[in-house]
Amino acid sequence: RMALDMNALVQLRELFEDGVADVLQTYLTDTPNQFKTMADAIRDHDYEALQRSAHSLKASSRTFGASIVADRAEDLEELAKQRGSLEEASQRLAALRTAFAVMEPELIAVMGVAGQIPAA
Repeated sequence: RMALDMNALVQLRELFEDGVADVLQTYLTDTPNQFKTMADAIRDHDYEALQRSAHSLKASSRTFGASIVADRAEDLEELAKQRGSLEEASQRLAALRTAFAVMEPELIAVMGVAGQIPAA
């Protein structure tokens, strides 16, 4: 089972046309920065920053068809909203990183093959 929803990528292709690879590259580059922001927020007991960053990654991941990443980000966002255990937050961040690591090569493969994202 692929970690990516190809239908979402088809819609992105329609929206961005030939610029879709740039948009996907930005997502791949930005996500590790989001992970750092989340880790810093956990370290600093900053639930608001953790919630914001997790929400942002959830939204972008859904846009790019990375549903499993979005689901894990939502888990972390909910914990931050409820001001849950920071130990649990660290575990959820680890699960989020793992989900991204599984999805990332699929997204890179899609980006790397011209015409891999079919036009609708």
